[in-house]
Amino acid sequence: MNTILNPETAARRRELADEYRAARFYPHVVINNFFTPEVCQGLVQEFPDFRAEDALNEYGQVGKKAYREDIRHLGGTYAQLDEHIRSPSFLGLVSDITGIRDLIHDPEYIGGGTHDNVDGSELDIHIDFNYHPKRGWHRRLNLIVFLNPEWEESWGGAFELHKDPWSPAEDEVEAIPPLMNRGVIFETSEVSWHGFNKVQLPADKQDLSRRSFAIYLYTKERPSEEIAPSHATFYVQRPLPERFQAGTTLTHGDVEQLSHLIARRDHHMRYLYEQEKGFSARVDRLEKIIRQRLPIKGYVHQLGEAEGIWEDQWVTQTLTFCFKGERPITTIRISGYVPDFFPSGRRLTATVGSASFERPLDVGAFEWQLSTPLEAGAETNIRVDCSATCNLHELGQSDDIRDLAFQLLGISTE
Repeated sequence: MNTILNPETAARRRELADEYRAARFYPHVVINNFFTPEVCQGLVQEFPDFRAEDALNEYGQVGKKAYREDIRHLGGTYAQLDEHIRSPSFLGLVSDITGIRDLIHDPEYIGGGTHDNVDGSELDIHIDFNYHPKRGWHRRLNLIVFLNPEWEESWGGAFELHKDPWSPAEDEVEAIPPLMNRGVIFETSEVSWHGFNKVQLPADKQDLSRRSFAIYLYTKERPSEEIAPSHATFYVQRPLPERFQAGTTLTHGDVEQLSHLIARRDHHMRYLYEQEKGFSARVDRLEKIIRQRLPIKGYVHQLGEAEGIWEDQWVTQTLTFCFKGERPITTIRISGYVPDFFPSGRRLTATVGSASFERPLDVGAFEWQLSTPLEAGAETNIRVDCSATCNLHELGQSDDIRDLAFQLLGISTE
């Protein structure tokens, strides 16, 4: 347990904390020789092979990145590493470096674990999802350790931290080659833009890949000024290379690169479109629920949706709903309002279970008391029918063309 980390990593915690706070763009620190040599070698040897089923993207297609979240099943070194990551000593060390207390380890490694990127892969600049998708914790830190015994900077794959990818002309980049046993800890925030450039392995090194191990750490609370609405990982597409200028004659390679960039952008737009449809469907469902919730008071709760009522609480000719009482009920009161320009002579009929009630519907405010005993826990269907509706447009009162009976002010039970 105590031999997982290089002893120098813990010994340098104050120095690393200073580097973390003084970093460019946003808090981060690079830690070489993160693990002991023996542990790092074990992680390399037990690193899982690239499998198609581990490399499926959001459209079910096999991509160039494979990942495994089932860390404890990868081998003895990974099981030992998982045990250490969740320990107070490890979390305390990371807290000392970053200043973030009460860190929580994610036992499911959602989005983390082993990452295996083959030749041609790259990661667009992005900010990460900001809440744990199952537990609701605030995502605070990323820790990545590279596991590449053989790597040259010319092969690409450098981890990049960006100042502002939205403004390519003003953007600044810090590139960190993914060298063996190099760790990077960085804050997860709304400005922690990062990614890596394209992996371009030589012909005789195609058996290699860019490998790393990643964990995400969380807290239950976060400073209020740092809290943002929940969002998924958000990507910014890479800009055109600087060599594409007016008057440039395109080579065959240039055309291929342009086609690739356009295809990636189209793919990203399609992804955002699918997300937008999903969000819109959720909003529609929530709005429908809100529209169909009745103003009921008492030890009852509405079951399902009400029918025959608009979101501004105007009732149509027939209103139906169902509720369940948490306590016995003896009386139901329905209060409403009828404008003074509505015609007189209309009547309301209420059906509560098998009981029926009737009363005239006059103008002005009204309260209708329905005396009916209902047992606790009983699910009760209620139907209110009006003998006739009115149309405000036909009455010359507004452009509202709905057929309306009355405006519901509230429902209460005793």
